[in-house]
Amino acid sequence: MDLSTLPRRGGHLALDFVNTIDPRHGDERVEYLGDYGALVEWAAWVGALDERDDLLAAAGSREAAAVHRRALRLREDLYALLRPARDGGAAAAVTRELRQAAAHASLRPSGTGYEVVFEGDGLDRMLWPVVRSAAELAASPALRRVRECAGVDCGWLFLDTSKAGRRRWCSMEVCGNRAKARRYRAARAD
Repeated sequence: MDLSTLPRRGGHLALDFVNTIDPRHGDERVEYLGDYGALVEWAAWVGALDERDDLLAAAGSREAAAVHRRALRLREDLYALLRPARDGGAAAAVTRELRQAAAHASLRPSGTGYEVVFEGDGLDRMLWPVVRSAAELAASPALRRVRECAGVDCGWLFLDTSKAGRRRWCSMEVCGNRAKARRYRAARAD
C-alpha cells in the first residue's frame, strides 16, 4: 500500500494509527496495514520506528503474522477507547499492551530533562510508542478534544485543536466539501 496516499489528520500518533483504514465505516475500505511489512513501513513513515530492515526480513514469519494480528486488534481497541462514544471495556486490552511496552521503556537524558525511550528488538517494537501515546492521550485533558469525523462513512478520529472546539471533519477539504456537495445536490433536487 502506498503510504503517500494516507493523510495524517489525527493530530496524534495514536489517532493516526487508528486511522489506517479508510473509510472506517464504508463498504469499500482501504486497509493500509494489510500485512506485517505494511505495519513496519507505516511505523517508519510516522517516526515510531528507526530501524526496520531486521523487521522486514522477518515479515514472513509466524511471529510477525501474530504481531500483525495483534496490531489490528490494538487499532480497534484504541478506536473504542479514544472515540467520543467511548467503550471503557477496551481499557483492559490497551492496558495489557501498555504493560508489554513499559517492560521496554527507560528514561534517557535529553536537553534539560529526560525522554522515554524504548529498547529491545522485538518484532512488536513499533507498537510500543503507539500504545504509549494512546495511554498519554487517554489520561490527559486532551481526550475531551478527540472527535470522530462526521463525514459519511469516514469515522476517522482527530484531535480538535480549533479555538471553539467544534470541528466536525477530519478534513474540511475532503469530508467537509463532500458534505457541502451533498447538501447542495439535495437542495437542487427539491
